[in-house]
Amino acid sequence: MKYKKSPSKLLLILILSLSYIPYGKSQEHLERLTIGSVQDDGNSSLQVANSVRIEGTESGVMFGEPFIPDGTIKRWVFQRRNDNFFGGGNNAFSIWADKSGGYFCPLVFSNNGDLFLNPGVNAVKGNVGIGTIHPTAKLTVAGAIHSTEIKVSVDAGADYVFHNEYKLPALGQVESFIKTHQHLPGIAPAGEMEKDGINLSEMNMKLLKKIEELTLYLIEQNREMQEYKKSLNELQKSIELLKTQQKNN
Repeated sequence: MKYKKSPSKLLLILILSLSYIPYGKSQEHLERLTIGSVQDDGNSSLQVANSVRIEGTESGVMFGEPFIPDGTIKRWVFQRRNDNFFGGGNNAFSIWADKSGGYFCPLVFSNNGDLFLNPGVNAVKGNVGIGTIHPTAKLTVAGAIHSTEIKVSVDAGADYVFHNEYKLPALGQVESFIKTHQHLPGIAPAGEMEKDGINLSEMNMKLLKKIEELTLYLIEQNREMQEYKKSLNELQKSIELLKTQQKNN
């Protein structure tokens, strides 16, 4: 016999059914619950057909074990935040690990579209690895990076090379160093670069320093060249004068 149930009756039946489920108690209870037309997979405690809607100012879902204040991570939380606790502003979405004493590296989708890892409270490292499970920095990429622009912050430039008190190494000293060590002064040898890599910010400043030193060498050589040309012109004039005097005699 087919008959229709009103939405209110269906809700009442659901509430009465759930009221007989002794949550978390070690006694006989419903081990699995399905809502909608779902094929029971025999493993899941709850299976729902179609979507699930959760509403609330700070609604979310928690996965993991019961909370134990032993300092270890036991559960992960997917939550809509209605505050600025993690720096995402109102209506932000965060994924974070709950541990005694604080939060662990929440992933925050901010209300302005930004995505960032916030160190949170008592967080450890908070590194991101792409192509590796052992990130050693805030971002470790095991592979190539394709970008149209990279901006690197620096502590200071290399303009001190142009200061009057800077002692520019003599070219003879530079030549002697290169013959002995087979690399430029102040620049790591190739073997060290291959082993440890290079710091882009530091290397750019070192290269800029070398370019500025090279500029000073060129300026000095140009000055000497101009003096040589001036001396040569004066010598040429003296020779022409001597030739003229010889002809007149």
